[in-house]
Amino acid sequence: MTELPKNNEDFTNEQRATAALAALERVDKYQPLHTQEGIDPDSIADLVADLLHLARRNQIEPDYVIETAKINFQAEVEEEAQVENPEEPTPEREKYAKS
Repeated sequence: MTELPKNNEDFTNEQRATAALAALERVDKYQPLHTQEGIDPDSIADLVADLLHLARRNQIEPDYVIETAKINFQAEVEEEAQVENPEEPTPEREKYAKS
């Protein structure tokens, strides 16, 4: 298994995806994880829903978690695009600039 940074700030988006996949693979509940098309999107959605249950159990508003996650995701995609090609517009930049 790939060694991941200790601090989330130091993760690349590829490492974030690898960590998320590892979380899905560790829980039998999310199996079968793979379909003919690749990763089963329902497995990912089920994990997100379970995380929202955890948030609610801990008196954390699920909407806050969703909105914060979206903001973080958008910032991470933009940061990655800036590093890879600082001058060139990307579909991610255009998509999330409209959000």
